[in-house]
Amino acid sequence: MRILIDLQACQSETSQFSETGRCSMSLALAIARNAAQHNIWIVLNDRVPDSALVIRQAFSGLLPKENIVTFSIPPKVAEATCREQWLIRASELIREFFIAILQPDIVHISNLFEGWEHDAVTSIGGLPCAHIATSATLYNLLPLLQPNTYLADPTFRDYYYRKIDSLKKSDLLLSVSDNSRREAIDLLDVSPSRIVTISATAEPVAKLQEAFWNDAARTAIEAFEELTSSQRRQRRQSSISAKQPSYKQSCEQAYQSLISGISKLKGISNQLDADLVSIANSIAINVSFPQKQLLIDLSAMVECDLKTGIQRVVRSILTQISNYPPESYTITPVYWDGEYYRQANQFISQILPDSINSRRDDPIADDIVDVSCNDIFLGLDFEIRCTLNSEATLRRFRDLGAEIYYVVYDILLIQHPEWFPKEDNPLFKLWLSVISELSTGLVCISQATANAVEYWMLKHQPNRIDPLKVDYFHLGADISQSLPSGGLPKNAESVVRVLKAIPTILMVSTVEPRKGHTQVLHAFNLLWQSEIMVNLVIVGKCGWQVDDLVKQLNSHPERNRRLFWLQGISDEYLEKLYSVSTALLAASEGEGFGLPLIEAAQHHLPIIARSLPVFHEVAGEHAFYFEGNQPEQLANAIKTWLALNKEGKAPVSTGMPWSTWRESTQQLLKTILPLP
Repeated sequence: MRILIDLQACQSETSQFSETGRCSMSLALAIARNAAQHNIWIVLNDRVPDSALVIRQAFSGLLPKENIVTFSIPPKVAEATCREQWLIRASELIREFFIAILQPDIVHISNLFEGWEHDAVTSIGGLPCAHIATSATLYNLLPLLQPNTYLADPTFRDYYYRKIDSLKKSDLLLSVSDNSRREAIDLLDVSPSRIVTISATAEPVAKLQEAFWNDAARTAIEAFEELTSSQRRQRRQSSISAKQPSYKQSCEQAYQSLISGISKLKGISNQLDADLVSIANSIAINVSFPQKQLLIDLSAMVECDLKTGIQRVVRSILTQISNYPPESYTITPVYWDGEYYRQANQFISQILPDSINSRRDDPIADDIVDVSCNDIFLGLDFEIRCTLNSEATLRRFRDLGAEIYYVVYDILLIQHPEWFPKEDNPLFKLWLSVISELSTGLVCISQATANAVEYWMLKHQPNRIDPLKVDYFHLGADISQSLPSGGLPKNAESVVRVLKAIPTILMVSTVEPRKGHTQVLHAFNLLWQSEIMVNLVIVGKCGWQVDDLVKQLNSHPERNRRLFWLQGISDEYLEKLYSVSTALLAASEGEGFGLPLIEAAQHHLPIIARSLPVFHEVAGEHAFYFEGNQPEQLANAIKTWLALNKEGKAPVSTGMPWSTWRESTQQLLKTILPLP
């Protein structure tokens, strides 16, 4: 039996700390604890966002996270202040539609009398397409007993009597006391068979202990079982030959009933476009609920594909997810346009045309993304300003119940700000703080980076209710699976011939302060002065804060003889360089992972690496490590390696474990997708 509990009674600040709110939470938790074979779901609304996180945390370990769902309603529908009654009625229908597409066997409303002071909606029987067994907790009927005290305000009186009408439509009432049960029988003319008392004590129910609530939950579940069994028997007797509609047909019927019901509301024809748009947006979000989306943020690449190491990772993972999508998820690449997240259909049609289901003569539109509580947002690309500018939208995604994950490539901007432009440091700190607060989890590209992130969080505790997940995965290496670029320059063959003639050391990285190029160049100057025959090939574009180094590289007497700086080359050319080089040199002073080490291992290319924890994590015993920041130290290390290599005693990368991009992508997905 699928039991759906409407817990809006625990969402507003006033209700969640009231006796009603505490009782509602205690009973719901007890039902989850005592569910046995039954399937318990919690439904919340998206207009009281912070409470949703508290409630999700309360049920952690009791319910799968996907069983706590959020429906969307328009803002400003509290009955005390909303002058548009049609908007409240439309919101009630939207809630009932959302519940209908969940297809519960029974819905339990923790408190029907919600929505006076805050944005909550409750109703029974507003959507006539299909009757769902419904129960509600009955606390008291004091306003009916003392109308002069409680119902003097005509607006509140109308609100209260409408809730009473809904209460009368319920199939079952769970009364918190025998006294409340008698009131319902006498004042509402409710059949005694439809009312079950769950409390047999005169003590205030909010103060009762877990054992009491466990008993109350078992009583409630028995009543639910009896009610649903009775209704199933009645349906079998009345429609033995009637064919039950499919899930899709049921959803379509519910949607048609919703649209029909809203169109008939009094006063809707005179409404402003903004109100109708708000209704349409809420319907769109709720309609999208059955379809799980994996939203992959490609904002930086859509704006400009710089073909950096990070964007090579993005292309590789995107390709694998598109080719091997996780079961039951629709893959939706997205980007931030300055106001909305949009589907990146036009961009994807250029790099992965087979993944766009559109006829060639159809215009490809980048529609605004609708997000529901079943969706997952993955910040795969790295773009600080887009994330900061879209913070409010991302928080809205989270409020709707979507999960948010960010891939963290490194936090070197915080650890070593001297390596980067001064203006980048405060922006990066703000970015890390924001994603630490709003994300479900952060996925790092190495354990070393994950350790650094966790250490940073110890000193900068994010302001959040639930714990932040920090995990890691390793990058892949097969360039052929990363949408490789092609093309060779005219002088490629002559360069390759020079590189084959003598030992060639290859560096693959952007030329920037932390990568160690200055030490490397000075070390090779010493080697060349010692008449050691060796080539140095640097593959990578020009970065920042390296003006002096760039001048030295461009004016070096060995340039294009034994020193080669190749900028902006294709992946095809890089593959050739890996194949003809003698060793890879990883001289970086700080890395999040070290992708070139993996690529070198794939080509069985020996590795000379600085002794960094992350390089040891990636390469283990399959690399030759050096220490020290002086040119003489590196020059001596290279001399030693050349001698060892000549004798066949240098460490080899053959046998070094590495992942394909498919395997790497599966590791990533395993950290963000719900467990089967």
